[in-house]
Amino acid sequence: MDRFNKASRIVFEEYVDPVPARKLKEWSMDGVSKTYLIKSKFTQDDHRIPFSETAPLLKRAGKDYGLEDLQAEFRSLFNYCSERLWHFSPGDFVDSAIKGIIAHLDPQCAFLSPDDFIRLKSTIFEVNPATSLYEKPVQGVMSNNHVHARILRTGTVFARVESFDAQTARILETELTALKDQSGGKLRGLILDLRDNPGGLLIEAVEVSALFLKEGKIVTVKGRTSRNSGRFLVRTAGVERSYPIIVLINQNSASAAEIVAGALRAHKRALVFGRTSFGKGSVQAVEEIGNGYAIKITIAGYYTPEGDLIEGRGVVPDVNVSEAFAGSLRKGMKAGQGLTDDPVIEIALLAIEQTESSSFGDLLPVLKQVLSEKRLALKNDQNDAGPSLPN
Repeated sequence: MDRFNKASRIVFEEYVDPVPARKLKEWSMDGVSKTYLIKSKFTQDDHRIPFSETAPLLKRAGKDYGLEDLQAEFRSLFNYCSERLWHFSPGDFVDSAIKGIIAHLDPQCAFLSPDDFIRLKSTIFEVNPATSLYEKPVQGVMSNNHVHARILRTGTVFARVESFDAQTARILETELTALKDQSGGKLRGLILDLRDNPGGLLIEAVEVSALFLKEGKIVTVKGRTSRNSGRFLVRTAGVERSYPIIVLINQNSASAAEIVAGALRAHKRALVFGRTSFGKGSVQAVEEIGNGYAIKITIAGYYTPEGDLIEGRGVVPDVNVSEAFAGSLRKGMKAGQGLTDDPVIEIALLAIEQTESSSFGDLLPVLKQVLSEKRLALKNDQNDAGPSLPN
């Protein structure tokens, strides 16, 4: 009963939407997580993480995820929050951040025992002996090979971000600076490819968005309690990057990728091309409830600067480029006509070449007209045979 009461209290107080007390009394712990709560789960002792300073802690995207990876993620998170956002209690911050990252990494509701939780914190952060407070992350460097950027033509950069891991924003910024120097000190535009990007660290999504924004809100996290809610803002303007941006998304773009697409579009810094994104915009945390049991619970949702909930809805593109249309366009391209073999990138290049400023203004209706003409031309080439191309 103690475990049930503790699990019920956590759900009642912190689940992102109000849960009727009568319902809680009727459900078992397993029933609560399976039948009512979005992306929540009740688990037992066999999902406890065996703590090790050398062996992998978890699997992430099929790869080992160890202590060094966790340290790097916390350095990025800690530095951003301490320098740009707000003052916080280091103890509370570390506890909630560890639970949040582990919950995000492991869909099976992995968690640490209380003793291992303390050991893990001591390996990630340096503690001030006088105050017993966590003051700064331990040092170290984590490589990132998930950012690939190059010049396509006329000073337009194509940058593919495969996932939002530690230092993604820093590496993207370094790549953009190098390519700008390579192009004589000026870039014409950026195609930011987030297709098939499953997400990653919230802070890295915020940092990437901030590279292209002067001020304003990037994402809002809304839960039922103040400790599970907050806003991420651009507080200090960085290097001026006024060139136009096209963000590419598809049905597999999720979480952090959706935050970036939503933020850049809301501030009118980018147009979004592709397909409606996955719609993963919720925050989970894992709470141990005693005797080897834990509950993974959804505590908040992500909202774009325009106030749109991402969870279950996704980001709807400004220009919808269906797989059928892209495939037909690829077949209709003459040999050597395109700089890439990807028609979506070619469409994005077309858009950037139609504007000379960071504001697309009236470009969108013009671009849609161009695409409509391309669809019509493809239909005529096919003599109206076969299925019609989607709008």
